Amino acid sequence: MANRPRQPTSQYGPPEPPPDPHAAARDAFEKQGSDPDKVLKGLGDSANLARTLWVSFLTFGTYLVITVGGVDHKQLFLATPITLPLLNAPLPLVAFFWVAPILFIIFHLYLLLNLKLLADQVHFYGALMQDNGVAENQRDRARLQLPNFVIVQTLGGTSQQRRSLAGKMLAFTAWITLVVAPVILLMLMQLQFLPYHHEVVTWVHRVALLADIGLTWYFWPLIRQLTLGWRRGVLAFSGSAVALYLSWFAATFPGELVDGNAAQKLPWPFVLRDLATGGRETRDKPTRFATIHEVLFNKAGARIRFGAPSLFNNTLVLRDFRAIDPELLEKIEKREGGKTLEPGEGERTIDLHGRNF
Repeated sequence: MANRPRQPTSQYGPPEPPPDPHAAARDAFEKQGSDPDKVLKGLGDSANLARTLWVSFLTFGTYLVITVGGVDHKQLFLATPITLPLLNAPLPLVAFFWVAPILFIIFHLYLLLNLKLLADQVHFYGALMQDNGVAENQRDRARLQLPNFVIVQTLGGTSQQRRSLAGKMLAFTAWITLVVAPVILLMLMQLQFLPYHHEVVTWVHRVALLADIGLTWYFWPLIRQLTLGWRRGVLAFSGSAVALYLSWFAATFPGELVDGNAAQKLPWPFVLRDLATGGRETRDKPTRFATIHEVLFNKAGARIRFGAPSLFNNTLVLRDFRAIDPELLEKIEKREGGKTLEPGEGERTIDLHGRNF
């Protein structure tokens, strides 16, 4: 057998271990992870990225609100393509209401993921100061160097700032823009498109709202790293339940799968619905509380007292609308030269093939 090289031995102890070639790199990584300046620099870079995404998310949401809010019932009836503001690019009506909520949820998910990573860095910076025995007043001075981004200041701002009115307003801003506003926007999409009576797209809106609420329930506690007390828990659960009830059970149109369900009969105790002829209560048709569905989408002929006729519409309402364009009809007549056409022949001014009215 070949003679193995002997390990160097010491005269007074066991042989010395061989040098570790990875020791220098390991020490460098340990110093990098515990260096406050490098941690703060990385936190600033992450905050800049999250700020850009947050502003872009708000801009995209505002853009969708303006686009969706401008859709009227005439446009729904004619299925006129949507012209995007500023871009002046026409998009098919049904395709827009199909794709827009999906893109919005993907954007919201990506923003929440980045905010979760940013929140981890903020909490690590605070834990690093605590592990190194930094006093509370010195921690506050170090926190003053954190980036001026709403999430960073809400999670890692000074103790006095978080307890102040400005700190509470920052937390409220984050809660409104990341939790409440996305739900309102998705419900607005569903309500605006509801009179079109497209069951598949309406169910896409409902599932999108459910998915967005689920993402918020998962990521928001991780970002804030707070345990919900029973009061906040009840408030958050009630808000989510109300939004899902309105989307899945109350906001329906005639003839669809969930229209006429038992959940629609929940009363709205502040509005009375008078079903009696001439406004008088009779034995077989007494005055009763209106249901939530009736308050949102009051059917024609139903008289509701102490409230507006309806807040929204689940059917098309076309006042002073002419289905035949006189100018276009005159051009067609001149083109045909007075020739008599059979029913169904000639040029059509409006194509309603496949529509559900």
